[in-house]
Amino acid sequence: MWRGMIKVALATVAFGVLHSFLADTWAKERATAHFGERAAHGLYRPVYDVISVLLLGLLVWHIRRQPGADVYHVKGPCAWVMRAGQLGALAFAGWAVLQVGLDFMTGWDNLVAWWRGAPVPLLPDGQGPVPAGDGTMLATGPFAYTRHPLNWFLIPLLWLRPRMTTRLLAFNLVVTAYAVLGSMHVESHLVETYGAAYRLYQDNVPFFAPRP
Repeated sequence: MWRGMIKVALATVAFGVLHSFLADTWAKERATAHFGERAAHGLYRPVYDVISVLLLGLLVWHIRRQPGADVYHVKGPCAWVMRAGQLGALAFAGWAVLQVGLDFMTGWDNLVAWWRGAPVPLLPDGQGPVPAGDGTMLATGPFAYTRHPLNWFLIPLLWLRPRMTTRLLAFNLVVTAYAVLGSMHVESHLVETYGAAYRLYQDNVPFFAPRP
């Protein structure tokens, strides 16, 4: 059992490290230097998303191959309440995606512009929130409750699962740490990108836990 949990944890850590590395400014700058500014701005985000999905698929495949045992299994009305909490978390994430814009998050607009030979916008940052245009950030919708709704929703989604196994427990612990640490890392990038506008946003909106 412990060996399976360690394998799951190490594989999840490896996924998180690679995922963060590809999202880092350094990796984007290397892509720009190697492929040119136009190609990097047009292709990096879509390619990054595809690689992320493939890596996540490999991680899930690896986790499912590991042995596991039940830690607990909630049934009945309590399980329904937990499932409702998971659905609420997914709805919260969907709200955040709509707020940022799916085209912006996936880099679709950049990809289309690159394909058509049109001017390509700057490489998109899919974390949000987006600038309001008046020296502030657009702190509306879920971004008025937490600065990182697209990371926060993972916590209730993972921990409200009615059935918890040892391999899922290992995965959840690593992903929870990654969601918090990853949000902290993104903060430094967003401050560097948006300056005073993002610092003002930090003063007014909680870092991770939404306001009641």
